[in-house]
Amino acid sequence: EADDFIAQLPSLLQRGLHALPAGPDKSISETTIVAELCAQLDLEPTKAARVLAAVAGIVAGSISEGQAEDVRGQLPAGLREVFHGTESFPLFV
Repeated sequence: EADDFIAQLPSLLQRGLHALPAGPDKSISETTIVAELCAQLDLEPTKAARVLAAVAGIVAGSISEGQAEDVRGQLPAGLREVFHGTESFPLFV
């Protein structure tokens, strides 16, 4: 399943994703991602959440709807809400 998802992403992302350990990391949540974005990009939590939503929307929009549904089905509830559809998100934070 992960290989199918990775295959639909841009080739520049594929090598890095294949290098990650197999299986889901259950310690990752919307909260941990937002915290990491705040730390790495020096953003306020609200802006970091918007960045996460924008990236998730772009990823969801770059893969097939069937693959997006499969991915959503494997995510924790909080991330499932973030990873939706092909909505347009403003990239200016």
